[in-house]
Amino acid sequence: GKKAVLIACCGDASVSIMDAIKLTFEKSFALMSWEMIGEVLVDGVMKAGDVKKTDGLRRAAALAERL
Repeated sequence: GKKAVLIACCGDASVSIMDAIKLTFEKSFALMSWEMIGEVLVDGVMKAGDVKKTDGLRRAAALAERL
């Protein structure tokens, strides 16, 4: 079967704000019989380039290795 990942950023100071997005994607992946093999959720990304100040890019690259 197909594999899927969720990679998302938000400006909020807590990734818990993305719970609804995460649930929506999990339900969609299940509906399509895709296996969710991981996620990278990064908070504190308010403007272009902010993600470079986090470990999000490293985690996304590590997750890509599993695909």
